[in-house]
Amino acid sequence: MGKYIFLLSFAFLLSFLLYPSFPQVNPAIPAEFSLIQTVTGIKLYRNPKGDFIQVIDLSQGASIEVLLGEPVGEGEAAAYGGENPLFQRQTLQQFWLEFSQTFGEKAFSVYNGQFFNLKNPSALAFPVQVKGKLITTGYAGNTEFPGEKVVLGLAENWADILPFSEDSNFQKDSFPFDHAIVGIREDGGTKTVEWYSKEPLKERPRTFMGVANFSHIFILTSPGKTQGDAAKILKAFGAEKVMMLDGGGSTQLIIKGIDFVSSSDPTPRTIPQAIGVFEGQKKGE
Repeated sequence: MGKYIFLLSFAFLLSFLLYPSFPQVNPAIPAEFSLIQTVTGIKLYRNPKGDFIQVIDLSQGASIEVLLGEPVGEGEAAAYGGENPLFQRQTLQQFWLEFSQTFGEKAFSVYNGQFFNLKNPSALAFPVQVKGKLITTGYAGNTEFPGEKVVLGLAENWADILPFSEDSNFQKDSFPFDHAIVGIREDGGTKTVEWYSKEPLKERPRTFMGVANFSHIFILTSPGKTQGDAAKILKAFGAEKVMMLDGGGSTQLIIKGIDFVSSSDPTPRTIPQAIGVFEGQKKGE
């Protein structure tokens, strides 16, 4: 565990030395995407196929919040040690109501996040940290996507996606982030024979995130993309590092209380964990 923390800390220090001022991102927006909404620190784009991209500028105070359902006990043994609590699943609209009550008018959107089992209450597959506390180390460990995981870390006004170590025995409070969520690297899960594969070559609902220059977060919510095409879209917007979150029926997006991408399930899928996006602050506020 100590080795893992040292490597991450060294990577962060190197990042600050290389990008001390967090240069601005000026991507060439793909021609098929149109800017449909702008608020402080956030731009929302859409293409005719119903793919949505949120571009979050952390330097303007916009950011994300990791959201969880109600904890209701412990699940099976935690894969990396530590805790593996169960969370009540709820609709994305419920997550939106709770998030908007906290952030008021600055609440912009909510979307699905972490992989989980389909029980209710449900356990999360991989580690998640919220406000400096390691909430869970997950149930899956290296039985799912072995060697293919990455971690999105978020601290005050900056973010990064870094490799995840399967060898670390994660204990409570071991992540050097304010918020952290483990996902799958862009080329992970491509072996279609594996039971946990997300059908990488099929056009299915996808939720992807990316980062650039430690100052921008990119979020793709798509009703149907191959895994490779989802990653290409984020990179076209300027993302330097990309990761995959849960997809399929879990992929959903609500903006300002309105469903922009609905679950592909016959009945909208309930989820135990979501991510909220809130606006920045205008000058003078």
